[in-house]
Amino acid sequence: MKQKKETHAQSHCEHSVAIARLSNCTSDAITTQTSFARNDRRSAFTLAEVLITLAIIGVVAAMTIPTLIANYQKKNFTSAIKTTYSTLSRGMQLLMVQNNCFDDIECTGVFYGDTSVTTTEADWNKNFFAKMETVFKMAERCDNTNDNCKMLGKVKYLSGDNVIDFDTMHYAGFVLENGVLVLFNNAKTEFEYNSQIKKLISYIVIDVNGIKGPNQAGRDVFQLMLAQNGKIYAETSVELEKAKHGDEWKTSPDYWQNAPHQCGKPDGTIPENTAGTNCIARIMEENWEMRY
Repeated sequence: MKQKKETHAQSHCEHSVAIARLSNCTSDAITTQTSFARNDRRSAFTLAEVLITLAIIGVVAAMTIPTLIANYQKKNFTSAIKTTYSTLSRGMQLLMVQNNCFDDIECTGVFYGDTSVTTTEADWNKNFFAKMETVFKMAERCDNTNDNCKMLGKVKYLSGDNVIDFDTMHYAGFVLENGVLVLFNNAKTEFEYNSQIKKLISYIVIDVNGIKGPNQAGRDVFQLMLAQNGKIYAETSVELEKAKHGDEWKTSPDYWQNAPHQCGKPDGTIPENTAGTNCIARIMEENWEMRY
C-alpha cells in the first residue's frame, strides 16, 4: 500500500513538472512571437516615409528625364544629319559623273545658276526631278505645289525669339526613303574674291525628321550650300572659309566661332536672335555632336 502511494506521488510530481515545462514553453513562444511582431513593426515604413520617398523620386525624375530625352533627340538628329550630308555629297558627285561633268555641276543641266529661273517653273522642276531620280531614292517629290511635303512654313530660330518663313521661298526637292526632307533653291552667287569657289549654285535646306517637330533651326532644320564644283559645304564652316579666304579663314566674320548669331557661342550659350540654320558647320567641327 505504501508502495502504491509513493508511485502515485511520483507520478503526480512528474505530471506537475511536465505541466510546468509546457507552461514555460508556451510562455517562451508567446514572448518570442511578441518580440517578432515588435521587430516587424519597427522595420516597416510609415506612410509618411513612403510619401516622402516617392516625392524625392519624383523630383529627381523631373530633373533628369527631360535632359535624357533631349540628349537622346540630339544624338538622333546628329546621326541623321551626318547620314544626309554623306548621301547628298555622293549624289552630287554621281550626278556629275553621269553627265560627264568634272569641275562644274552646271553642265549637268540641273542647276542653271541663274536667279531669273526659279523652282516654281514647270520646266525647271521637270528637269530637276528627271535628273535627281537617277541618283537619289525618293519616297516623294516635293515642290511648292505639294502640300504633303511642302516646306515647314515658319521655322523657329534656335534662340526661339524669331522665325524663318520658308513658305515665301522657292524650293523643289524630295523626301528620302529615311524620311529626311531635302529642298533645293536655285540661287546663283558670285564670290568677289580669290576663291576655289566661283559660284554658289544652290542653297539646300534639310529637315532631318520630316514634318515632325520641333521644326527648329539648329535642331532638326539646317541649311547647306552647293558650289559649282559639285561639293556641298556647310555655310560658316572651316572648310568653306578656307575655300573662300585661304590662310585668313580664322579671322573671317562668317566663320561660326566669330559669329555667335549663327549657332551660338563656343561655350554653348545661345544669344538672342541666333538663327541656327548654319549649325551644321559647328556640329561637323565638334565631331558630329550637338554641344549647344
